[in-house]
Amino acid sequence: MNENYTTVKIGKMTYKVMLHFNEQAKENFEDKVLRMAKTDAEKISSQTA
Repeated sequence: MNENYTTVKIGKMTYKVMLHFNEQAKENFEDKVLRMAKTDAEKISSQTA
């Protein structure tokens, strides 16, 4: 399993975040993020309709 870290600053706090990736996954990180964003947008759109 590939382990990577990134830092995220929210307000005055800085967090070190560990990212886990399944090397056998069928979609890459970019595909996963785009799919999740699309799903969230569809949920928001259906709530306002």
